[in-house]
Amino acid sequence: MPDVKSLLTRERLTAAHHLAYSWVLDRLGYDKKSVLDFGSRYSLLPTLLALKGHDVTATDRDPGVTAWQADHARAWGVKFPAHCWHPGSEDQLTLPKFDAVTACWAIQHNEPETQGWLAHYLGRLLKPGGSLLIVGAFKFGESVYEEHRADPLWRLSGDGHAQHVIEPSGLQLKVFSHFYYVHATQEGEFCSPKLANSVAYELVKP
Repeated sequence: MPDVKSLLTRERLTAAHHLAYSWVLDRLGYDKKSVLDFGSRYSLLPTLLALKGHDVTATDRDPGVTAWQADHARAWGVKFPAHCWHPGSEDQLTLPKFDAVTACWAIQHNEPETQGWLAHYLGRLLKPGGSLLIVGAFKFGESVYEEHRADPLWRLSGDGHAQHVIEPSGLQLKVFSHFYYVHATQEGEFCSPKLANSVAYELVKP
């Protein structure tokens, strides 16, 4: 029977994705939950969530992606709805309220004002007490960690997450995490490894 461990072992995951997926699974816990994954792209997270027994709905604006999500789930022996949808689209999907919404690297690529609007919109899809789980890149470089490791909330506000995402969301910050990994970038003929860091935080609907 396929399980989370076998998927994480067999699929080729970057260190960043492995850490992010593990963080999300840990925050969701063991109880079965209804989960909306926003901006799924070619993420393995929806399949991982389904393997853990959660009721998952994957969403993306690209119909090719939603078809890939359905095929990937089938290959691992699970099934979940995958909808071509995004907030503000003309073809609005009537979504139920969820126990949790996940957004791994799905919010940060928008303009700052749009990031807050997205967080607020996704928060409206939560049941009371539900969680919005966000993972996003912070910035490259070792000095940030060395200078400010004792004050994680400074890092939040310093990089704009508090101002552009958390405050406009109308949700309450419950957990903030910061993790580090080696990110290899191609520079000419050489592969240059750098220390990279990402933030992950849980916002809760009152």
